[in-house]
Amino acid sequence: MFDPALRQLIWFQSRAAFRQGWRRVKTPGGALLTLVLLVCVGFAVIPSIAMAFLNPSIFESSTPSVFPSFMPLMMFVIASQMVASETGKKLMELRPPELQFVLAGPFTHSQILSYRLTTMAISWSILSAFFSLVSLPYVENGLSAYLGILLGGAFVFSLSFLRALLIPRWSPQANRWVLVGLRSALVALILEAAFLISRHPDWLSHDGVLLLIDSSYLATWFAFPFTPFSYLLFGAINGAMIANALIGTLMVVGSVACCYRLNDGFSELAVEGVARRQERLSRISDGNVYARKPKHIERKRGLPMLGWWGGIGPVAWSQMTITWRRTGTLLTWLIAAALVTAVALAIGMRTGSLRLESNSRLIFFLVAMIAASYLGFIVSMITQSGFSIKQSLLTWYQTLPIRSVPLAIGMAMGSVGLMFAIRMSAAAIGWAVTNQSFADTVAILVGFIVIDIAIASVLNSVAAATPLRITTAGTPDIFQGARAMVFMLAATIVMIPIGLAAGLGALIGGLWWGFAIVPCVLSAAMVVLATMPVLWWITGNRFQNRELPAC
Repeated sequence: MFDPALRQLIWFQSRAAFRQGWRRVKTPGGALLTLVLLVCVGFAVIPSIAMAFLNPSIFESSTPSVFPSFMPLMMFVIASQMVASETGKKLMELRPPELQFVLAGPFTHSQILSYRLTTMAISWSILSAFFSLVSLPYVENGLSAYLGILLGGAFVFSLSFLRALLIPRWSPQANRWVLVGLRSALVALILEAAFLISRHPDWLSHDGVLLLIDSSYLATWFAFPFTPFSYLLFGAINGAMIANALIGTLMVVGSVACCYRLNDGFSELAVEGVARRQERLSRISDGNVYARKPKHIERKRGLPMLGWWGGIGPVAWSQMTITWRRTGTLLTWLIAAALVTAVALAIGMRTGSLRLESNSRLIFFLVAMIAASYLGFIVSMITQSGFSIKQSLLTWYQTLPIRSVPLAIGMAMGSVGLMFAIRMSAAAIGWAVTNQSFADTVAILVGFIVIDIAIASVLNSVAAATPLRITTAGTPDIFQGARAMVFMLAATIVMIPIGLAAGLGALIGGLWWGFAIVPCVLSAAMVVLATMPVLWWITGNRFQNRELPAC
């Protein structure tokens, strides 16, 4: 069933990846990046291994008692989302060089499917080993955890594969009913959980909510097929582990066997996947991030013109216009949903129908700001504004008669405006619930707005100084996700001195005016703003002196 030529192709790909990685490690930049990656991986793995071997009894105190029983429900939610979003089609995608070799050879559909499943199995087995090492302090046995992660993930992946192979065989109406059924199941699960929580307000805690959800009628039935993997993940080495491993293996083998029975159109699906991926990359690089139709992207109206402001105005206007055209619909719906949610929460808090503990209300505004920072960080990276735009457009900015600092400020304004809209939406929800003083919340809001400015400037700095991008143009390959991780790692490294400066500013403010929220936050914000001109100068000069690649 597995052709020797395809086996040889996998071997050559592994050698090529190792050789390419070794070639990059030998360069100064590659060696530094490899060192940083090893340090990050070490911080994730070494403490877990040390905790597991030095204090094995930590399992009893580190793992919530409800988590092993709640894991099957989490697996059901993940599997249903992967099936509903047709993730299996994306998993079937082959790179164009692979596709040319595979389709040109005398390979059957089963052999091509075996090749794709083998490459996925190799990758997932390596990731499962890493996850099992990280989870050592929280499980009873590393081998059992590895088998649970390996077989559970393989079962979820095989279900998504099976769904992708069934789509061409079923009618559009049947496929639509499958999506409706999955979404209805999730909605029913959420409604039943909300009903149970409303009936038992005394259980309003982390473990209590998990217990209520796990004990619901629908959760019991939905999570039942995934229970062997959870018992295997958190179990010890005994007869039950062997039984659960056999059951999980049979479930994976059965789902994979169904894939082989339905793999007649696998080659066509692989070809469609490559074309779809190239089209998606081209669309994102052109600015259509959210797959809107062109008539909804290219709007006739624009933002009000800005002044010259030393060169900041025209650049900022162009970046905010680009960002608004790409995310205007998203931001409009986000702001509307935030306002409706804030009004509903305010009414619930005033009438007493919604009750939260005083401590929960005290930190609610801060939690909302942290969530807005994470969402703004992700959306601003995906939107690709500032120095992350296409090289052909960057060439025009490089020719402008503007100094480095105004250029860097203007290029960051698109991301700043985007994150400011998300920030104010979260602030409206936070103000509706929190019981903090208005002065404290305003100080926290100002501090996080300064953080938005710093994040936008850091993203621009990484994009201007390096060729790294979250989504690159050209042929898609297996290193696409790795590039995104390296980009985020580089941005995190640049944020370290800014974070240290913020901590120093908060310490100075606390020593001078007292350790309260307002002086500490405002002092930290002022110090961070004082460091921004240095980052803008470095970013602008690096971009203006950089030789852009040919388009």
